[in-house]
Amino acid sequence: PTLEVSLLMDCTSSMQSWIDRAKETLIQIIDKVVKDCEEDGQLKVRISFVGYRDIKDKNRFTILPFTDDIQSVKAFINNSHASGGNDIPEDMQGGLKLCLLQDWTEEASKRVIIITDAPPHGTRYHDTSDDFPEGSPDGIELESLMQEFAQKEIEF
Repeated sequence: PTLEVSLLMDCTSSMQSWIDRAKETLIQIIDKVVKDCEEDGQLKVRISFVGYRDIKDKNRFTILPFTDDIQSVKAFINNSHASGGNDIPEDMQGGLKLCLLQDWTEEASKRVIIITDAPPHGTRYHDTSDDFPEGSPDGIELESLMQEFAQKEIEF
């Protein structure tokens, strides 16, 4: 049996004060997941990482596809840095879409862990200043994404 965990993290500048703590937390989560899986009968663990920023940012996404090389995941997370982000909302829709596009195994137990300090674009989700008040300019709807996660039996 396999447990797949996709770590989705807001990597914008507003996360700077939290990013080191977030990195520590993600590594603790990884260690706990691996330990629990070993105790539960040698489950295989695969982890992916999707760092997202904002729509106008040059380095909008940072992605590590699913791997069972836990040390490489930890190193990748440790090399992540906060940058970008202009308005308060971030490109959560884009990050979630890339998370869905990872190489999920149909029969695996699937989880997503999100670490963020800001809402997605679209004023229907918040009441703050937003450069994209209609939502994702790529036409990615948060509700549709969540339906797709549910259909693929991916839990949050």
